[in-house]
Amino acid sequence: AVWQPPFRRRFGRNLSIGILLGLMQFVRFGAIAGPMIGLVAADLLSTYVCQRSVRLRAIARTIGLSAAAVLLGIAAVESGLLLQVFVTLPRDVAKDVAWPHYMLHSFDAYAAVDRYPRWLSLNYFLGNQLTPVLGTLCFAAFMAAQLFSKRARYACAVEHCTTYRFAIAGFAYGFNAVFFYKQVWHYYTGCWMLAILVATFMLLIRERWQLLIAAAFLPGLFVTIRPLISQRAFTSVNAATNTPRGELLWLPSDTITRIQNLVAGLADVNPSDAKASMGRGVIIWCRGPVTGVVSGLYFFYLLPQAVRQSMIFPGWVRPRDLEQIEHAVSNGSPIILLQEPNEGRPPKDICQWRTSAFPKPFCRQISNMLADPITADGASWIFPSLRAGRPVLIDSP
Repeated sequence: AVWQPPFRRRFGRNLSIGILLGLMQFVRFGAIAGPMIGLVAADLLSTYVCQRSVRLRAIARTIGLSAAAVLLGIAAVESGLLLQVFVTLPRDVAKDVAWPHYMLHSFDAYAAVDRYPRWLSLNYFLGNQLTPVLGTLCFAAFMAAQLFSKRARYACAVEHCTTYRFAIAGFAYGFNAVFFYKQVWHYYTGCWMLAILVATFMLLIRERWQLLIAAAFLPGLFVTIRPLISQRAFTSVNAATNTPRGELLWLPSDTITRIQNLVAGLADVNPSDAKASMGRGVIIWCRGPVTGVVSGLYFFYLLPQAVRQSMIFPGWVRPRDLEQIEHAVSNGSPIILLQEPNEGRPPKDICQWRTSAFPKPFCRQISNMLADPITADGASWIFPSLRAGRPVLIDSP
């Protein structure tokens, strides 16, 4: 492992830790925050247990030099990232990558009940929620032992406090859960950190407790692999369809029908050159989370995106996005509005579609470039441009 207690780390190891933390920003903006908090917590905990006899001034100096080297590694990687994006991307796009503050508004599309994990069913709990619960319990047991058991602290001290590296994952997940996660799925996708902690915690406990924790995961394993063993329950709500990519895709039958109707409707907009027209790209714009219809068109029906994939997340519209939509429609791109069947025929004014807070001049300009809508199935409406072209998808809540 890269981590060692701060009093055992040299400059090179501290720099390596900083570089690894800096690389996390390439994966997701803000992903560095939780692990940094975990690093600080593990450093302080290991120092408290293993360096209690050392003078406070010496401890402060050691931790300060260690933190400086780690920050240097982070700064080096972050500087390289910023240099890359500002050299290779347009300036406004580079600013978005460097500081995507607008992303916080993107989660406004989700319902309030989807903000935090909640009880849905026993199967869902076993398959998705059991891991964070067990991980949290194992982390709490580990920390309680370190705070209240001299025997546990002595066992870690014998190993030069290297055991505390596994606490980094627990502190990181806890910080993310309180300050960083904004939607229920974040809590589940971050479970890999707790899975590492559980696996390591099992090495520190007696065999009978290991067997008990392992047995607790067996129901979740069964729930996960059951569809692979028996497809009866799965096929009761899903149907198979062969996509143009040659894949056998399982989707709800109503979603399959809607996708097929929409593909047929797009072809009818420009029957003389339907394949080339649809193959030029798709802009997916959603007020709510991406629907099966949109993802089916994008991933399985070979309709690539026409511009950068910024419109999947709602709640904000940037000037560059408006320019790209205007350019696409002016070159003949039809707009597809996905809505509920009971909403009826949509108005031609795009500001009344409840898809995003467009500027009114933009609404007037785009609306004047669209012909009367054509319905594909009563819920999917195609607004042809006054000239044929590639489609722009806008998803209603």
